[in-house]
Amino acid sequence: MTIAEFIKQDNEKLEEIIAKYPRQIPVLVISELVGADIDSVRQAIESNQIGLSWRKANKLNRGFCIPTGLFIRWYTKGVY
Repeated sequence: MTIAEFIKQDNEKLEEIIAKYPRQIPVLVISELVGADIDSVRQAIESNQIGLSWRKANKLNRGFCIPTGLFIRWYTKGVY
């Protein structure tokens, strides 16, 4: 596979994700895209790398949100 073919296939995956999740992308989808464990993706979110996380007062569970535009800009570093 050439670099151009790799980039083309990767861009096609991103276009599918954007079409399916135009507002926010599920953590599992990002995990599968980058080949990382879902807990690693959550940690990246908590580190303010690729999304937003929160915990309501007196609750143990956390919420995670990966805005599509934010993720695409992060993933491509603004180059597309």
